Amino acid sequence: MTPYKPRVESDGGLASEAESTQKAGIFIPNPMREVEAVIEELRRIPDVLAIAVARRDGILVALDLPRGVDGRKVAAMSAALVGTSEYASHELGQGKFLQCIVDTDRGRILSTGAGEEALLVTLVRPGANLGLVLLSVERAAKKLATLFHGTTAGEPE
Repeated sequence: MTPYKPRVESDGGLASEAESTQKAGIFIPNPMREVEAVIEELRRIPDVLAIAVARRDGILVALDLPRGVDGRKVAAMSAALVGTSEYASHELGQGKFLQCIVDTDRGRILSTGAGEEALLVTLVRPGANLGLVLLSVERAAKKLATLFHGTTAGEPE
């Protein structure tokens, strides 16, 4: 069995894997490798079935989705869900949007804000230990927020 390797989209707003990580002898971290590491860590949770990272405008950045699932559509639909949820939470006076959970007969879809720039989409199996999953998703979203904008999710700028 080959080791897990998330697919990365080159137009996601972060440096591509092809970019050099060395300049004049100084190590420069590659943000896409760091996004991949966040996905790999979250994917270790048995109840997590699939993951996508997108920008808030719906552009796909990285994914680990089942074959046949169009990552671009997932990113766009999640951005729409989050945008609508943010608007609803604001209009209803419920504070800052954190996460949208869609329950289905085959599991849950979690669309989580990862700072002001990114979204984390997580597909979770039915009957999952949602407490563990939510803690792990929150931790991953904070790491992604730092990678995309240098702030953590939920922190004022």
